[in-house]
Amino acid sequence: MPTYWGTPPNARRDVTIEDYKTLHLLMVQPYPTEATPARLAEAANVTRAAMTSRLDRLVAADLVARDVDASDRRRVLVRPTAAGRAAWDHYIYEGMAREQRLGQIDRLLRKVMLSIDE
Repeated sequence: MPTYWGTPPNARRDVTIEDYKTLHLLMVQPYPTEATPARLAEAANVTRAAMTSRLDRLVAADLVARDVDASDRRRVLVRPTAAGRAAWDHYIYEGMAREQRLGQIDRLLRKVMLSIDE
């Protein structure tokens, strides 16, 4: 059973956390934001077949597009779509907000522990 990672606006529910990690790997590639499926598989430490499955789900969810490389028609390049960029932004900011809340909880717990020790 796949693990789901909250659903961004307008995204399909069958996109897993692993798929979003793949989207993240794509987004942090050097400019321009594109990669071959083989490069993504290597970066994600998964087989090429597993990466193909992930990319199929991301394409179906309109988060990435597969395009033939104009300079070498044998190569396929994966690029984020506008929806993919929006989903990635959404989760980056959501993650930052979650980290801030966890930091606040950590500080409060430290105060509680110090008051117990007194």
